[in-house]
Amino acid sequence: MTETTALATIEKMPAIEIFKPGALDPILDRIKTEARAEAAKLDISTETNRKALASLAFKVAKSKTFLDKTRKELVGEEKKRLAAIDAEGKRLWEELEELQKEIRQPLTDWENAEKDRVAAHEQTLAALELAASNAGMIHDSVSVEQQIAAVEQYGGRDWQEFERRGAVAVAGALAKLQERKAQIERQEAEAAELARLRAEAAAREQKEREERIAREAAEAERKRQEEIAERQRAALRAEQERIEREKVEAEARAKQAEAEKIAAAERAERERIEAEAKAKRDAEEAEARRVAELERVQREAREAAERAEARRVAEAQEAARKAKESAEKAERDRLAAIEQERRRIAEEQRKEAAEAERRARDRAHRGAINREALQGLCDIGVTLEQGKAIIEAIAKGAIPNVTINY
Repeated sequence: MTETTALATIEKMPAIEIFKPGALDPILDRIKTEARAEAAKLDISTETNRKALASLAFKVAKSKTFLDKTRKELVGEEKKRLAAIDAEGKRLWEELEELQKEIRQPLTDWENAEKDRVAAHEQTLAALELAASNAGMIHDSVSVEQQIAAVEQYGGRDWQEFERRGAVAVAGALAKLQERKAQIERQEAEAAELARLRAEAAAREQKEREERIAREAAEAERKRQEEIAERQRAALRAEQERIEREKVEAEARAKQAEAEKIAAAERAERERIEAEAKAKRDAEEAEARRVAELERVQREAREAAERAEARRVAEAQEAARKAKESAEKAERDRLAAIEQERRRIAEEQRKEAAEAERRARDRAHRGAINREALQGLCDIGVTLEQGKAIIEAIAKGAIPNVTINY
């Protein structure tokens, strides 16, 4: 039986034979020859020939449709067959994939536990290294003792294959901390001695100032008393001279008249009494001025002592504030260094996890491409084992000039 197209007759043959490489060439040649021969006979200047040319083009389309339908029927059957193979191949892959995971799971669990164990040792070693490197940042004996006690706890750790590194790290950290402890103890002893010397010097200076003020006040009081006494003696001498002078004058005037003598005597007596009263008032005023001056000197001495004490207290408070600020800054620096190291370790762990994830994605990506390549080889008739061997050889670079694009 034959199949007739619009332009050529195709002898009955299996569809697979029609679409073998080169088998279509005779059919296409016959169709092309017949179509071109008929087209050459048609002059499109007339309506009839133009319709005939359109009909001829439609016949070419029918030939195209018939051959394409044959191809689709052939491909459909092949697709069904290949789909069944694909389904079985997928089931085979998935079940063996699960079996592979099941068989390897104990090893995977052991590897993960081993990674955790090694990571714990490495983190402990890093912590010891950090303790050694941060020893110089500790500024008080209590903190360094606490750090030494914390490091000594690692001495009894089961380091396993890290025994040598662990012993070296513990010894190194303890050496650094012990050295820093000795430095801090020396510094604290020196600071205490310096504070003691400063306190003694301040006490001596205060005592010397007080003694000097007392001496100066006593000297000023002595001079003032001497001046008062001198003024009193001068006043007394002047008074005595005046009395003597008046007495002489009175005696002279007594010769003139008894009345004048009596009057002069009475006047002299009054003046003597007034002079004594005046001398007494002067003495009392001088004594009052002396007492006021002594009180002023004593008050100034007390005020000077109070100002010195206030300065000493302010200086001590300022020194304590600076020491506290220095200690707080040292603590902040230590905490900042610990936080920086923690972030560094976390960043390294994040990078390692990201790298592991990237490698896993890359393996999955390569596996998917290899499976697609294997499927392609199987589609062209290569057996499964042959396909795997070919892909493995390409991946290893054993086949020159052939690569797999991942």
